[in-house]
Amino acid sequence: MFSSLLSRPKNSSYEPPTHVIPNLKQSSSKSNSSKALTITSIPQVNSIITKEQHPGQQKTTTAYIQSNYEDTIPLKKRYPNLIHHFPRPDRDSLVLPLSPEEESMIYETKLIVDKLIASKLGMAEPESDVNYVKVTNSSVNDDENEKIIQVKKFQTDPMLPPKFKLRKNRHEPPPPPPPILKKAGDGGGEGGSKLTKSDREKWNIPAAISNWKNNQGFTISLEKRMISQQGEDGEGSSVNVEKFGELSQALADADVQAREEIRIRNEIRQRQAIEEQERRQEKLKRLTSGRRGPGPKRRKY
Repeated sequence: MFSSLLSRPKNSSYEPPTHVIPNLKQSSSKSNSSKALTITSIPQVNSIITKEQHPGQQKTTTAYIQSNYEDTIPLKKRYPNLIHHFPRPDRDSLVLPLSPEEESMIYETKLIVDKLIASKLGMAEPESDVNYVKVTNSSVNDDENEKIIQVKKFQTDPMLPPKFKLRKNRHEPPPPPPPILKKAGDGGGEGGSKLTKSDREKWNIPAAISNWKNNQGFTISLEKRMISQQGEDGEGSSVNVEKFGELSQALADADVQAREEIRIRNEIRQRQAIEEQERRQEKLKRLTSGRRGPGPKRRKY
């Protein structure tokens, strides 16, 4: 908990209830000679009420709500001249021993404070998760068939490997395709005419035949082979001669252009190599001509 005199911490979710507010109306009606502000208590609606409720009752909790921007500013910054007075009981006024009502009040207050502190620090006692279930056999009405089963949740070891294997595809199978419906008078249904030969041929779906796979080794008739090659329209595959000629011509032009570029590039490299060689020979000639002197005398015998 934090004092209302200080500013609220940056990352704190606690909002302290305000117990006093300045009565600005009375202070404004009086003369401006005194700068002291009068303090009046506000009703208990803005205080936080938390107490144990009996089972079946609703839990009542009221909290102070900041309705405007001024409520977010601490009192120390809003009213620097505000004088706070927190009366404390005198030790001499306490009468010992305490009455039973006072002792019970102190005990209940201590329990509530300890519970709040334990919940904040995470030291609250774990609630017992043991349940008792009464099972009765409906076939026999004897009392001997009644059993009481104790259901308890045991803590599992987090370091154990998973018991169940994760499947790669957890998605459900896709829905089936929508059926193709026909009119009742087209045949096939109750009260409809018989299916004609043309309708049967129209709704006939030829089997899919692959030209590459035949794992079962079935003998496929020539008609089905021709149908699979011709396709659904019944027309065989045709070659677009014009576009095919344009593609061949474009490939040939690209080949000629690439060869010409390679030839020009080789000529440039060869010319650069010859120039570099001539430049080196010229440099060597200059070096040898400048350093050459009279040769050694030959010895006569």
